[in-house]
Amino acid sequence: MRLLPVVLLVVLVTACGPGRAPVTAEEFAGRAREVAEHWRASAERESWVSGFVPLQNLTLEPDWRHTPRWVGRSAINSVWRLETELPAEVPAPAGLRWADGGSLSVPVLTAEA
Repeated sequence: MRLLPVVLLVVLVTACGPGRAPVTAEEFAGRAREVAEHWRASAERESWVSGFVPLQNLTLEPDWRHTPRWVGRSAINSVWRLETELPAEVPAPAGLRWADGGSLSVPVLTAEA
């Protein structure tokens, strides 16, 4: 499951080229191997292998199905105003666990950030 981003990256980078005519399957496979070899030796690879790289927004959106329509419109139009102080303390790191048993500790932002 964690290799999927690497495979997608290899395919996308391989597809990028000088804009010449379509290549043969053999040329494509050769270029894909070349890109994969560069990726394996890349310093940027480490965070993808042992770090946390979110592939989508981590913001949890509210369930708008059970709220009046005006609430959603007010949120979109920035009508809400915060009437309290946000805690300035930095929360403890969060622990992430993958289905294969692996884990990772990641920093958490303050409420204000």
